[in-house]
Amino acid sequence: LKAVNLLPKILGMEENSNLLLTATIFPNPINKTSILTIKSAFKGNLSLTIMDLSGKSLTKSGIEVSEGKNIIRIGDLNLNTGTYYCSLETGNFRKVLSFIKK
Repeated sequence: LKAVNLLPKILGMEENSNLLLTATIFPNPINKTSILTIKSAFKGNLSLTIMDLSGKSLTKSGIEVSEGKNIIRIGDLNLNTGTYYCSLETGNFRKVLSFIKK
């Protein structure tokens, strides 16, 4: 088993990332459920991963996005109060959002 520090990868985003995809989480901070809004320049599959501050993956799922606006309801994640990351990934592209769980 190899230990990998994900924090630099999480915080380092490509300059053109905003051209391909923008995303927001509302409300933020969240209580139980939230809405993830994704505006995508492409149609395809994304990997959605929720991580803690250390970069540890807590939950992972696949979502399909269409070109344009996509609205995804995120149910209760059973997270403790704190700050988390939501990573959206496809191929060598990654968009990372932070959110707070009340």
